[in-house]
Amino acid sequence: MDFIADYEELDDTRYYFLKVPYEMIEELHKTPFTKSRQPRSKDDVNDIEEMKGFQFIYTPEVECELVVTKKEAILKVAKFISDPLNGIVSDNFLTLSSIFVNYDYNGKEFLLDDVRFWNEIESNKKEDRDTKINYNDNKIESIEWHIPNKLLGDKTVFIFTDVYGNDVTVSLSKEK
Repeated sequence: MDFIADYEELDDTRYYFLKVPYEMIEELHKTPFTKSRQPRSKDDVNDIEEMKGFQFIYTPEVECELVVTKKEAILKVAKFISDPLNGIVSDNFLTLSSIFVNYDYNGKEFLLDDVRFWNEIESNKKEDRDTKINYNDNKIESIEWHIPNKLLGDKTVFIFTDVYGNDVTVSLSKEK
């Protein structure tokens, strides 16, 4: 039985999108559930974790928009909240692991064009300057990802993933 729903390759890194119900794994292992964490850095994608189950049932809450200017589009994310398994709602963006993007979604398959991990979003390195965190009173208010207009098709799809492996897909268009 094949449990892996999809994978995409980008820059010699293979990203797997797993869709496995927790109940199935719990039944197979008959061991207590322990939380697994998704990587917040590209360098951690292939780290081995001791996993005893998955829970991909909770969909994170995301509020975002695509603001298009003459030279670029800006993905503005005002809210990313994920309810971890213990039921405690975390601070805004605390559990954001990564954002995957398909710049020109064909309506059928998600084709990975780019990805930003949390460590790249919060980085001050020159190569990561296309992302930015906006603060208000030392709390994260929003994040931005600046994307050249020439990369965008009619429909752009983003997949936001939290550190627990839950994801939410958002489809945005250049036109309002």
